Amino acid sequence: MQYLGLFMSDVLELRKTKPITFNIKERGRQFTGVSRANVNYPAWIKLINSPATQEMVATGGMFGYYGHQLRLLYGLDVPETVIVNGQQVSISPAVRTIELSCDDDGNVTHRQEFLNNPFGDKALENYRAKIGGFSAVNDYEKVDGVIYPTVKFGFDYVLQPNYATNMGHGELMDGVQGAYMRNTLEDSLAVMVDSVYTALSANIIADEALERAIEAENKLLEMKADREKRLRLQQAKQENMLDGALCKTVDLDEYMRQAKTPMLDGAVTSIEPKPKEKKRVIVENATGWFNSFF
Repeated sequence: MQYLGLFMSDVLELRKTKPITFNIKERGRQFTGVSRANVNYPAWIKLINSPATQEMVATGGMFGYYGHQLRLLYGLDVPETVIVNGQQVSISPAVRTIELSCDDDGNVTHRQEFLNNPFGDKALENYRAKIGGFSAVNDYEKVDGVIYPTVKFGFDYVLQPNYATNMGHGELMDGVQGAYMRNTLEDSLAVMVDSVYTALSANIIADEALERAIEAENKLLEMKADREKRLRLQQAKQENMLDGALCKTVDLDEYMRQAKTPMLDGAVTSIEPKPKEKKRVIVENATGWFNSFF
């Protein structure tokens, strides 16, 4: 059980990023994305290091999603279930912020954990393939054209983050309106959800097919091993039977010597002709006397 715990811990670590650092004053883009020159940077730095933000990170409650569509459709604080094209869909976050800090120069350092669900798997797949990046999500207030970030909602994983080194579309979270735009976003979300679950189903089918192939191969190897074992046992048994049926062979002279041995090993060690015993004969004569002859 101890080794299993260590193994699971190692697996979880593989779903966590190394520290990622970017500067909120440098987007890494010149011709694409949205300028952040009108953001009050001290307010942004203060928000990141605030007790409320740090508590959210420490308690594991700062989540991010695969793409910005959910935030654009349902607000920055996405509900657990939504209605998409008339159907109720359960929404799962894709990532969780596990470390977050910012120094006075605007260098933000954070770490993310890809959650163990279809959306987290899809984001992790893209991350490993170096496709896309993390995009910060913040609520804000706009005063005299200057943006003051007020609430930190974590990082979403998107294909085109506004900060080429990490970050994204904070200002765009609140200003999307209109039925056409909403329908477009819903369609986009439906396609994304269907794509993620289709890929998940394909992976499950592939994994099950692989497991069946491995199981069949193992069964074949077991049958082959059993057959070889039976053949070895049969061969050994046959050899034992042949060994019991064979008589020990000797040449003729040795056989004759062995044949005489029982006679020589008896109580009589030598056989010689016995001397004939003389029998005594008594003859009666005419006078009535008996004569003995030897």
